[in-house]
Amino acid sequence: MKGSKYMLLALLMAVPFCGSAQKKLIFSPGVSYQKEFFGELSIMYAETATNNTGLGIYGPKLGIEMNFSSDSFIYASKLGFEVDVLFFSVRANAVSYIKDGNVDLRLLPEVGFGFFGLANLTYGYGIPVLNYRVEDVSRYRVTLTFNLSRDLWRDIFK
Repeated sequence: MKGSKYMLLALLMAVPFCGSAQKKLIFSPGVSYQKEFFGELSIMYAETATNNTGLGIYGPKLGIEMNFSSDSFIYASKLGFEVDVLFFSVRANAVSYIKDGNVDLRLLPEVGFGFFGLANLTYGYGIPVLNYRVEDVSRYRVTLTFNLSRDLWRDIFK
């Protein structure tokens, strides 16, 4: 029974992408809070779906994050995959925080609310992979991002 729930969720998330779709590069800025504020700039190679069954966006992302502290500067490279369908958002990321030349690699699953793939608010938990930890970065985070897709915006509000 438990497995059938996951299959149903996977099918429901795939439905919006069964019709017409377009792949393109989309700029995706954001901000997160994880013990302190970080800004994010990403590029997503997204496939957008706009058909009778729903609206959404999905694809791989490549980006960089950095904090706003001049005392303890931290930046991170980020590689991930995002799926947004109607009001639901899921991401899986690998984030490499760098502080003073030391690397803190984390796997970062995120889940939350979205607005047709244009904006989303997610909660994530960073799972450490290496021994070194950047103490200024919490394992828990809340992220607000925007996927700047003119085509998706036009299709939602036409």
